[in-house]
Amino acid sequence: MDWSRAKTLLIVAFFLLDLFLGYEVYHVRVLGEPFASRADAAEEATRNLLAQWKVRVEAPLPETVPNVAVLYVRSPYDLGVVRASGKRVWEHQGLLLAVWKRALRVSNPHPDAVAERLADEVFRFPEYRYDPVQSQGDKHVFVQTVNHLPLFDVTVEVNVANGYLRSYVQRYAEVRQMGLAYPAVPPQAALFTLVRNGLLPPGAVVRASSSGTPAIRPG
Repeated sequence: MDWSRAKTLLIVAFFLLDLFLGYEVYHVRVLGEPFASRADAAEEATRNLLAQWKVRVEAPLPETVPNVAVLYVRSPYDLGVVRASGKRVWEHQGLLLAVWKRALRVSNPHPDAVAERLADEVFRFPEYRYDPVQSQGDKHVFVQTVNHLPLFDVTVEVNVANGYLRSYVQRYAEVRQMGLAYPAVPPQAALFTLVRNGLLPPGAVVRASSSGTPAIRPG
């Protein structure tokens, strides 16, 4: 097989599907066309892509697309409190890196055990929930939620190494203002993005789905 040619064909296919799905989202969000009138074509295109990558979707996808408000946020870390809990801390542009002066022992690497250990250690950790999609191996990812919806890219990432936690990286979003509500990205477009970005590798199985909301930090 000519892998160079196959790679080029895949890139072209992804680009064309990107344009198609972007066109569909534009018509729904900007032009206000009914989602139902355009959903069938997007669903068929995405179904073909998932079949090519042998990705199975066992969870029912939402039949309607809810309106989701854009949130304007800031990152108000209380570094004094974080340092007082026995950590060295660095913060840059809303990203917090904390290193424990003495590593924390974890009874087992299960997400529930890790979450219990982090509950009193990480800034406002009860607002986060485990994300099984982004978590891989010893890396555990917890995503912040607002009104029971996950915030994209607002996470706590921690690694379990030989039964210990040594550091974590955190983003936290404090909502300052709620913007206008727009229809959420259709589930078919979201699935395509997950496959394209490698978060759903060939042979993956989707067993659950939920809506999310974007967070915007003022420049």
